[in-house]
Amino acid sequence: MLLLPVFILILACTLSIGKLLVIAVAMRIFLCWSYKRSYGKKNFSSSLFKQSVFFMAMYLLLLLVPTIIMHGDVEEIGHYAERMLPFFLLLFVADEEVNIWKTVWAGIAFSLLIICVDTVPYAIAGQVPLRGNFGWHNTLGGTLTLLLPIFYFGLYKGIMKHKTVVLGLLLFTTAFLLMVLTHSRGALLGLFSSLGLFLGAFAFKKKWSREKICNMIVVVVVLLVSFVVITTFMGQNLNRNIAKDGRVALIEASWHMFLGHPLLGVGVGNWREQYDTIYGVDNIEKHIDSPHNIFLQELNEAGIIGLGGFLTLLGFQYYNLLKSARADISSNMTKLQWPFAILLTYIVTLVHGQVDYIFFQRSYQMLYWLLWGVYCWSLTYEKRLR
Repeated sequence: MLLLPVFILILACTLSIGKLLVIAVAMRIFLCWSYKRSYGKKNFSSSLFKQSVFFMAMYLLLLLVPTIIMHGDVEEIGHYAERMLPFFLLLFVADEEVNIWKTVWAGIAFSLLIICVDTVPYAIAGQVPLRGNFGWHNTLGGTLTLLLPIFYFGLYKGIMKHKTVVLGLLLFTTAFLLMVLTHSRGALLGLFSSLGLFLGAFAFKKKWSREKICNMIVVVVVLLVSFVVITTFMGQNLNRNIAKDGRVALIEASWHMFLGHPLLGVGVGNWREQYDTIYGVDNIEKHIDSPHNIFLQELNEAGIIGLGGFLTLLGFQYYNLLKSARADISSNMTKLQWPFAILLTYIVTLVHGQVDYIFFQRSYQMLYWLLWGVYCWSLTYEKRLR
């Protein structure tokens, strides 16, 4: 029963069902009252939580100041803050003395199952690119690629036993094929990047010989070739004329936008207006909301100040994730530990963010901050076990 609020919270964020957030919190309050449990006191008093809040607040502040000065959309920054809520809710609903990792994996697995069952009929009907009920193909692809690393990491950890592993592999294969049909290159590249990192960490953990590492490199090359073949099949191959794709024009417009407003940017929410009326007037593509790169978008909308806050936040997160990964690989444990799965997911986010702006969508950001909450809980929990 103590784990049920965590499961419901996972479903709320992955399936974007706001009412489930309320149910998860209400259930946690009831369980704390019934079982005399703490309301996350140790989770909220950890140094990692306090540091996270500091860097999150600094990021939002460094977005807010340029946006106010440049008459941007202040309400959008409020949305960014709102989407950080799952981080706090996870630390509230996760019990301090009960391991939640299997529940997190179960919530993600069940969410994948629901998404697949809901989307397969659209694939059978021939919807191209595939978007299902997500409204946009990149949203579906991005959601799947965020969930899959933790799912396959759970299979590696042996959560599913014996014959049930076949069902897990079937679900993974189905989700992967649906992702291919979304034509989202960023999602596919992000997933393959996480698989490459996982294989590399696995090799170092097992202290493989040079011969085995060479074999692993062959596997990675096969994965990359598979990516090119798949994207070619989709008609989205990497060697296509990128000028037709508009990416070169977008980058040029983004660069000129930065030169025009280097320090403060144009204000959060003003990119499309500036692009349509000034910097992208002569471009073929119109009514574009972003330069399709998370760093360029921050640089354009909030200038060097806003980008500095964003890079500082990401630097703090990846420093902690890589520090945990290094300790994990060098430890005496026979397998990689669960926090490594969060690094795999965040690598997906970083790679996908180079070719798309889905990072700033509501559902994507909620998942992103939910998983950071899981990571913070995990380190606090492990520290108490030592």
